[in-house]
Amino acid sequence: EMFACTKPAPVEEPLAPEADYNGTVKVNLTNGDLFTLEDAKVNITVSEDGKTASIIMYKVKLAPRMPEMDITIPGIQVSQNGRVLTCEETIPLALGGEFTNYKVTGLTGTRSEEELSFSLKFGSTPTSYKGVFVKEEIEEEEK
Repeated sequence: EMFACTKPAPVEEPLAPEADYNGTVKVNLTNGDLFTLEDAKVNITVSEDGKTASIIMYKVKLAPRMPEMDITIPGIQVSQNGRVLTCEETIPLALGGEFTNYKVTGLTGTRSEEELSFSLKFGSTPTSYKGVFVKEEIEEEEK
């Protein structure tokens, strides 16, 4: 082990431009209840220039009676090698179009090799996500 004594480089490597996470969505409902979705999958994809990203939240719903849908949050600003996410305002996409009733505001988040967390408002609904990195698994045959 030749390099055991070398200090890690102070410059953090850029994160992969695309990654999937699995975690929990928490939604603060207007009646004061907390609605929680477990096993929520999220994808983040960073643009080629590394300045912006979009997040896809798969099969998410923002209220117990709402149907599940995939919601894309475009135009998120990325800084610190992809580790800090911010977006003052953007229109999310769902069901094949702009989801104007659920305009995203005040998004802030952080991302590491292992974890993604962010919070935002969909319309007037405070929503947060925290997930862990999902490695791409090679499907194994069931024994």
